[in-house]
Amino acid sequence: MNPYVVDLTNLRIQKAMLNLGIDSIEMIRKPIEDFKDKDTSEEVQIVRYNFYKRKQQELVRQIKEYIKDELMRGLEKSIQGKKQESVSNEILITSVTYPERKASTRPKIRNKDIINKALIEAKEAINYKKILDNKLKQGVELREKAQSALAKSRMKFYEFREKQKENLEKIRNAEQNKLSKTLSGYYSVSPTSFSYKKKPNVYSKTQSRASSIVDLDIESQIKKYEQKMIKSKNLHDLFTQTKKNAASKLLERNFRYSKAMENEEKILSERLTKYVNKNKTAEIRRSEHKRLQSENRERLREKHDEKRLKAQCRVKEKEEFDIEKAKRIEKRLEISNGILEKKNLDWKKELEIRNEMQRLKDEEALSNAERKKRVMYELYRKFRRENVIEKQKSDNERIDIMKKYREEEIKKKMKMAIKSMREKEKIREILVMLKKSPESKIMKKKNDSFTVKNGEDLLGE
Repeated sequence: MNPYVVDLTNLRIQKAMLNLGIDSIEMIRKPIEDFKDKDTSEEVQIVRYNFYKRKQQELVRQIKEYIKDELMRGLEKSIQGKKQESVSNEILITSVTYPERKASTRPKIRNKDIINKALIEAKEAINYKKILDNKLKQGVELREKAQSALAKSRMKFYEFREKQKENLEKIRNAEQNKLSKTLSGYYSVSPTSFSYKKKPNVYSKTQSRASSIVDLDIESQIKKYEQKMIKSKNLHDLFTQTKKNAASKLLERNFRYSKAMENEEKILSERLTKYVNKNKTAEIRRSEHKRLQSENRERLREKHDEKRLKAQCRVKEKEEFDIEKAKRIEKRLEISNGILEKKNLDWKKELEIRNEMQRLKDEEALSNAERKKRVMYELYRKFRRENVIEKQKSDNERIDIMKKYREEEIKKKMKMAIKSMREKEKIREILVMLKKSPESKIMKKKNDSFTVKNGEDLLGE
């Protein structure tokens, strides 16, 4: 199997490739496996293969068109039958225009349009996702508001119930305090029993250690002891007198207090009767108030139960509606996420393909530039070779003209020499004839002079 797309052994193809600047490496036939790398996807591999294949097809088309144009030029030259070698009719190789590529039937896709379209689709998807997020947030906020309102109503009811309990406890405690205060007035206060303790006599340490002291004066010690005893006796008498006075004062105070207590008992009895009557009326009112409160409480509880049931039903319906709505939104989100993921994958693939196409186009542009360099180098070589050939031709023509001119001069000289030789021969023949048959001596002399002069002239020439 030929490893190249074209037959490189053909001389016409070699000439066309040389003039077009096509390298033989560009015409190598490659399978699709040669375009695979480690991180390249299958789409990029296919794009590379198709691009390389189209490039080779384009190069083959250029080679065929070049060969066709060369054949047409050869036919035109053969039909004309004459080669125009003049400089005015010569066509320089640099002025030869290569056949333009045929317009491809494939529609041109602009990169800007693709990018703008992808950006618009991405913006629409982002906006749709934002709208869905806002709707979900609103649903969550409404659910939280409903739950917070229900919790607040429950807390208010609980606080109301706790306040009622506290108020009842306060009323009960107040009533108990009032009763305890009123009942405390009926008990008699007993006077406190005073206990008198005899102050022990304090003796000095010197007395306890008197037996141990031998050097002290015993009489002075006895005197001191007697003085102390007298002082302690006086103090004891004074203390007993003060206690007696205090006891008498206490008895008088108790007597006055007993009288005051009797008066207070009378006043308290009157107050108690009034208080009992007030308590009875208060109990009646309290019982009536409790009955009304219980009835109101029952009515309020029934109303609250009805409202709670209605609110629970509404909350359940709202929760069911929110759950269904959330499920629908989740389904939409899943669908939109799937679409977005698919679009993102497609967009990534398109970007990879676009980047690969741009890279391949850049490589093609570089290869075209290299090809143009090779063409220009080949044209420059041809131009130089043609200039050398033209110079050689002009030199050869000049040499040929010089040769022709010299040959013509030589021919002219030969003709002149032949003509002069012929005239000389004629003159010699005439002279010989005259010598053989002279008519007169005079004519002979004239002929001799004439022949001598003509001969000298001819010889001089």
